[in-house]
Amino acid sequence: MTAEERNSSLKESGIIFLSGTIDEVKAENTCKDIIVMNQNEKLTKINLFINSCGGDVCDTFSIIDLIEWSKLPIYTIALGQVSSGGLMIFMSGNNRLISPNTSILSHTHSWRIGGKHSEILANNHENELVYNRMIKHYIKYSAVKTEKRLKETLLKQVDTYLTPEEAIKYGLADHIDGSTK
Repeated sequence: MTAEERNSSLKESGIIFLSGTIDEVKAENTCKDIIVMNQNEKLTKINLFINSCGGDVCDTFSIIDLIEWSKLPIYTIALGQVSSGGLMIFMSGNNRLISPNTSILSHTHSWRIGGKHSEILANNHENELVYNRMIKHYIKYSAVKTEKRLKETLLKQVDTYLTPEEAIKYGLADHIDGSTK
């Protein structure tokens, strides 16, 4: 079986595998897969396997928006590394399973800006908008319900690495390797 045939077979079974850096191409492909699977009357759910170090926050939110739009429940499964935008996508799932050896990283986004003064001001405004979207997302999908507490726990100024057990404690995941809370 070729890689293309294997990928097609997975999609027909309602399985999407999102790995590597989240960029425009991966976001577009993942969004298209979710849309197509929602048109498949044989499917009752979508399984989205995630092994991602994160990536572009706007591309991340495009996938999150489609997860929230989906009429089919989307179960997210964390494998390997789930960091940054990968974690935000994982958190959005209807049922969130994390393998016991998954490396988890939560942090606020990085933003590099440059250019003319007016461009820097405009980019700074977008930076604030993105930051506020992240705060709202974490409050919606985690057990941490205030911005102040998020800044103390999950969105500190330094990278925050978590065990799968800590991910459950903070409400980022629902199960470890099939076990219940």
